Amino acid sequence: MLDIRTEADLMLANIALLAERLELAQNAADVALAEVTRFYAGQIGDLKQRLKAAEKELIGLAKKNKKELFAGRDKLELAHGIMLHTVEKRVKRARGMLARLEKLGLDEAIKISKSVDWDALEKWGDEKLAQVGTCRQKKENFSYELKKEAGG
Repeated sequence: MLDIRTEADLMLANIALLAERLELAQNAADVALAEVTRFYAGQIGDLKQRLKAAEKELIGLAKKNKKELFAGRDKLELAHGIMLHTVEKRVKRARGMLARLEKLGLDEAIKISKSVDWDALEKWGDEKLAQVGTCRQKKENFSYELKKEAGG
């Protein structure tokens, strides 16, 4: 039976070996992924541009010919897909809106995100923490450091 220190040291050796193997595997995967990405980058970029142009062309066709294509309907079913046409009223996104809302005191249209600053609370004394309903508690942490092999 191993003593507890020897057992812990063997566990550290196993962790070091696994961490090294993981790093090598991740590096190999990164290299392979970079090669595959480079290989397909031109084709993917070209296809993305062509798809975007084709979509823009279809939307342009629909805008120019909406009466003929949709004839008062919002949906057109074709052999290769469905085209949709909707009309909605949206609020125009005007510049300087936040400043105008604040100036007029219209806070109901302003998003305010609040959160606890835990770093600030860490600096407070115990009495002040108790005042807000919390306290310091002990938290045990266990960790380890691996020694690098000489020459490795």
